[in-house]
Amino acid sequence: SFKNEISYYQDQLDSLFVEIDKKRDEIDNTKKYNQDYNNLVDQYNELVKQYQLFANNIKNIIEQYNSQVNIFNQCVAGL
Repeated sequence: SFKNEISYYQDQLDSLFVEIDKKRDEIDNTKKYNQDYNNLVDQYNELVKQYQLFANNIKNIIEQYNSQVNIFNQCVAGL
């Protein structure tokens, strides 16, 4: 089940990365002293927060997965 969760979170990270990249391009092409600029920056910051949340979740799941793999490998080595 950890592999499925890792895949899910990786897909979410990939999608968010694309959105963040597009939002950054929008910000770069908007004048700084425009109200749209501030809204775009707020949207960008929210996307980055979501990305960080998914990144932290996937990191924890990968650590749990690796721990289980190590335990399995130790058991197999003892046979």
